[in-house]
Amino acid sequence: MNHFFSFEGPLIGFLDKCGRVVILSVLWTICCIPVFTIGASSSALYHSITKTVIKDRSSSTRDFFEAFKRSFKRTVPFTLLTLGAIVILYLDMAVWAEKKTKLAFMSMNVCLVLMLLTIAFAGFVFPVISRFIFGFRETAKLSLFLTFRYLPVSVGLIVMGLILAAGTWSFFLNLLYLPGVLCLIASAMIEKIFKKYIPKADEGEELWYDE
Repeated sequence: MNHFFSFEGPLIGFLDKCGRVVILSVLWTICCIPVFTIGASSSALYHSITKTVIKDRSSSTRDFFEAFKRSFKRTVPFTLLTLGAIVILYLDMAVWAEKKTKLAFMSMNVCLVLMLLTIAFAGFVFPVISRFIFGFRETAKLSLFLTFRYLPVSVGLIVMGLILAAGTWSFFLNLLYLPGVLCLIASAMIEKIFKKYIPKADEGEELWYDE
């Protein structure tokens, strides 16, 4: 019992991880305010949640900003493309919804499917950027491949994206913890996939994500 409440015990360890999740959620929220930085913030959140919460390595705040700076230039094009696609598809759905025809109903559903696939793509592309050093084309190809190759995970990412949007809309203070919690769940799914495509470390080489 004494060990449970000790500084090195599981209770303190759990509370420490909860604190990191809150800190990273707040950092993600603040860094998303300019909008075009949403991708860099999401990439940094994924990297930091995986490294500092799951793997218990490094400092959460320092690691977040290092990852944000490292991924910024590569994430901006994907941020603008995905947000632009979601907005356009949503507006198209609104237009078709006003027309009471079979063509309008079919078109609205096509837009909905494309919008959900865009959300799933975004759910993969920013973790991919956080882990792989690829150019724009290679990053897009790998993210599209993962989106369609692992559809159950894509569905999970879509659901989490919708939960984040609904949670933020219903109560803004959910942003104090919800981004980190959802990223923690997403990381548990995505890391299993990444391990299939990341080469094993050479003998004597230490990779924190390959532990």
